Amino acid sequence: QFGLCVKDLGGNSDCLTPPFSYFVESSSLTGTWTRPVSGFCEETSSVTWNLNQSGTTVSGTFFKVVTAIEGFCPDQVGTQTSGMLINGNFEGANITIMTDGGTLFEGNFTDNTIEGTGGGSLGKEPFKLQRQP
Repeated sequence: QFGLCVKDLGGNSDCLTPPFSYFVESSSLTGTWTRPVSGFCEETSSVTWNLNQSGTTVSGTFFKVVTAIEGFCPDQVGTQTSGMLINGNFEGANITIMTDGGTLFEGNFTDNTIEGTGGGSLGKEPFKLQRQP
């Protein structure tokens, strides 16, 4: 865990810990992501990330289940996808990470939540993941 502690002349300590201290070692986060799949399709998925952190480097795995579709979509509700999360970087409260298929996610970590946008050439849409016990 990283932080900064200051001791006053009376021997009392006060420690400041940046947001990434909550994200030490490994975490499992689950939430939702709605994204455009094509000009004729938008899908909402339940997403789980299992992340490992070493310093500012983050990697892991993901699991996605389509929970809703709108329009003409190639995947139907219930379609499952999994893969690797690679090239992750975590500095301060900011995280960037990519799926092995090339989808980029950028977000902010606060307390037990990562919230941001993810997507590709068709646009980036919001996601929100909550840390699991």
